[in-house]
Amino acid sequence: MISTEKRKRKSRFSLIELLIVISIIAVLAGLLLPALNAAREYAKASVCMSNLKQLGLCSFQYSADNGDYLLPHTQNKGLVYWFQILIRSGYLGKENWPGPGFDAAGNFKGVTISKGILRCPSRSEVPTEEKFIYGTDYGMTRWIGLYYDGTEPQKYLFRLGEARMPGYTVQLGDRRLTVNQIWAEEGNYHPRYIVRHRNCANFLFLDGHTARIEYKKIPCSGNVNSPNDYAFWGRRDRMNQWRTK
Repeated sequence: MISTEKRKRKSRFSLIELLIVISIIAVLAGLLLPALNAAREYAKASVCMSNLKQLGLCSFQYSADNGDYLLPHTQNKGLVYWFQILIRSGYLGKENWPGPGFDAAGNFKGVTISKGILRCPSRSEVPTEEKFIYGTDYGMTRWIGLYYDGTEPQKYLFRLGEARMPGYTVQLGDRRLTVNQIWAEEGNYHPRYIVRHRNCANFLFLDGHTARIEYKKIPCSGNVNSPNDYAFWGRRDRMNQWRTK
């Protein structure tokens, strides 16, 4: 018969066996971690898409109540922005605004956080020059509604029914943080650090659907010759030249 002492020694892991087990666990963790990270980011991107969908419903309700006019980009010469208009008008709940109540001038500067459906869960720390975020992680296309005092009005879409290709024209989406727009359609390429969803960005279109678009497929002068000829940006004065690809 095997003695009690021998059975105890036999049941113990040797140091080599323990190291082998630890190594196997480490390898498995290394294999699973990217998949877990991808799943986590997919979930965040889905929440972001849901946020845009809800903002789109608010915007379309505004249009329905205001003679089909699109939600303005800004009012009062740029002092009041689209999301403030939604909150002040009751289309968007005040719980989504991180700052104090609005003053008569619509002053909201100094708000450096976002919350509720105005926050993209995938937004992380960004370079110092991008810290000022206006209280929202989403922006509106420049040529939708009305920007500042309406200079160059021939370029702006004012009514929802004016858009010839609403399924290809963006209204809201992920944006850079120092300006209250989605992107600038001029320039070589858009800032890489705001393509938050695994090299993609989320957008809401004028027909109400949302989509995730790969970085290199977003029209700008870095990847197409004439980005303003694309329905994506909604330039009314270019509608005769609008295309989708």
